[in-house]
Amino acid sequence: MLVSVNYRLLPEATAYEQATDVAEAVRQIADRASAWGGDPGAMILMGHSAGGHIAALLAARPEMVGRPLAGAVILDTAVLDVEAVLTRRHPRLYDEAFGADPDDWHRASPSRQWTPAATPMLVVCSTRRPDHPCEEAGAFARMTAGAGRRTVTLPVDLTHREVNDTLGLAGDYTRTVDDFIVERLAGSAR
Repeated sequence: MLVSVNYRLLPEATAYEQATDVAEAVRQIADRASAWGGDPGAMILMGHSAGGHIAALLAARPEMVGRPLAGAVILDTAVLDVEAVLTRRHPRLYDEAFGADPDDWHRASPSRQWTPAATPMLVVCSTRRPDHPCEEAGAFARMTAGAGRRTVTLPVDLTHREVNDTLGLAGDYTRTVDDFIVERLAGSAR
């Protein structure tokens, strides 16, 4: 079963507020999953770009959702460590999304919110983007490995848009994402 959710957009809501919107939607989905023939304990979050950031934040802090998550697929977000990104040259859009307060950056940062209780993630990153999201993904994976947890990274030779547009087409990229989802769902059934 697939459920697609949306959230308030900028400037109506900051990135953190967007994550709270999605967390509420996931709670409601979990509450209704059994009635729809689904398993509320077998949910995979997936998001692209800003949606990938939201999925990463909720996976890093599963208590925001308040329900168990089987896994998360993060599709080409360049902001896993908000504090690090905002203290170097960055797109102006990030200022609007994350605000000017370093406390807000910390709260909205998947890498700063991550604990070993986090939901396992697959982080897909474009090797063609000029802002180098694979460096961000690699740093995140090294951080989680330092705490004894594995975060799978998948650099792909695709543009930011192609990361989203080509998922589902035959090939290694889709197969790797599918394998991660199948593995995570099998683990949630135990």
